[in-house]
Amino acid sequence: MRPSFTAAIACAAAAAAATPALAAGPPPALSRALTPAGRLIWNLDALFKDTFGNRRVPCYDVQRGVFLSESQSAGCPTPWQRYITYSFTFRNAHNSQFRLVHLSKPPLFGVTDIPVFINGKYISCPGGQYHNGHTGVLVAGGDTPVGTFWCY
Repeated sequence: MRPSFTAAIACAAAAAAATPALAAGPPPALSRALTPAGRLIWNLDALFKDTFGNRRVPCYDVQRGVFLSESQSAGCPTPWQRYITYSFTFRNAHNSQFRLVHLSKPPLFGVTDIPVFINGKYISCPGGQYHNGHTGVLVAGGDTPVGTFWCY
């Protein structure tokens, strides 16, 4: 092989490795069938599995808006009104489009909306499919005791 051709292949391979996977998120056939809320839940399920693995139980602290991870044998802490076991909807979800991020300052939300955290980091949502059309963060709120999740 000529040196310039070898260098071109090496550069292309490095660029491909540095580019995020195009397959992030639900498989194409499933993605077309899901509503925006369905894609949000698929990505949240995948983020938990990507972050905590399959042997941990995600627990949601309703009071603080924090997801934590407990062993399957221990389960979520008590009281159960505050700590809720997250139930997966998509069993094989992985490679989430959501990312854990640090923000230099907290975003402003409405009175009933609270940002959701994992390990002290915000959950960044992919852009273009939520009400503001931009990358947002996952929030909880709504009219149920557990709340509803959406990107803001």
